[in-house]
Amino acid sequence: MLHQILLGHLQTFLARADERAGPGLPAFVRRELYRYLDCGILANGFARVHCASCGRDELVAFSCKGRGFCPSCCGRRMADTAMHLVEEVLPAVPIRQWVLSFPYRIRYLLAYDAKLCSAVRRIFVRTLLAWLRECAESAGITAGRSGAVVVAQRFGSALNLNLHFHALVLDGVYSSASPLERPVFRRSEPLTDQDVVELTTRLHRRILRHLTRCGRLPKAEPDEEQIQPDEPLLAELYAAAVQGRVAIGQQSGATACSRRPPNGATGSCPAAGAPPAESREHPLRRWPPRPCGHTEQGGPTC
Repeated sequence: MLHQILLGHLQTFLARADERAGPGLPAFVRRELYRYLDCGILANGFARVHCASCGRDELVAFSCKGRGFCPSCCGRRMADTAMHLVEEVLPAVPIRQWVLSFPYRIRYLLAYDAKLCSAVRRIFVRTLLAWLRECAESAGITAGRSGAVVVAQRFGSALNLNLHFHALVLDGVYSSASPLERPVFRRSEPLTDQDVVELTTRLHRRILRHLTRCGRLPKAEPDEEQIQPDEPLLAELYAAAVQGRVAIGQQSGATACSRRPPNGATGSCPAAGAPPAESREHPLRRWPPRPCGHTEQGGPTC
C-alpha cells in the first residue's frame, strides 16, 4: 500500500513542495523516495541464484538499501541486527526493555536535531545504568557494572513522526570479589511502581536541565521557527507529522486520518470534509515521560 501511495502521489507532493517559497525538500529526501520506488523491481537489476542440488534458479531483485521507511530493507536490517545481538552481543541473563517517549514538543526537537537526540539518549542510558548500580550497592554489591543496547525509533503505529528510545538493559549487574576472578551476574530485585516513579523523575530533571542549559527548552507547541532550521520545509513537515496534521495542500493544518472508518461509515477525517470522530490528545502531554520496563519473561511491569 505504501508503494502504491507513493507511486500515485509522489510527483504531486513534490510539485506542491516546489511551489512554496524558499528551498524545497532536501536532495537526500528526494533520493530516498525515488530509490524506494525502484526497490525490488526486476527491471532495475537482479541477481540469479542457482541451487547446485536441485538445479533451480531464482531471480532476486536489487534492493534500495534505504534506511528511511522501506519496509523490506528496514525489516531485513532489523532481523540482521537482532540476530547479531542475540548471537554475538547479549549475554544469557535476564534482560529488561525500557521505552522512553516524549511530549510532542520534545519529539520535534530531537527528531530534527541529531546532536541533541544523541545527548538525550546518553542521558537516558547513563541514568539507567547509574540507577542499577545504586540498586546493587543498596543490596551490598559493590563495583557492579551493567550494560545496555539503545536504538531510536522515529515513527509510531500510524507512521507519524514519534521519536522514542528502546533500551535493552541487563536486569542486574556483573560484579567480582577481585579483579582476577570472573564476574558473576547478580539480578536486580523485582521492579516496583516506586522504582519507575523515581527513575522517571530523575530522567525528567536531567533532560530538562540539559535542554535549559543548551537554550533548547521548547515552547508550548511544536514550532519549526524555534530551532531556526536550515531546511524550513523539512522542519515544517516534521512539526506537522509530530502533531498528526496535514502539512501542505488544500487541507494544510487539518488533522490527518489515522485509521480507516468502519464499513458503512462516512469518513471522519477533516481532510475528507467531515468533523473528527474523537478529539485528539493535546500536544502538551503529561511531562515527565514515563519509561516502561518489560522483562524477557512476560509483559509490562508498570
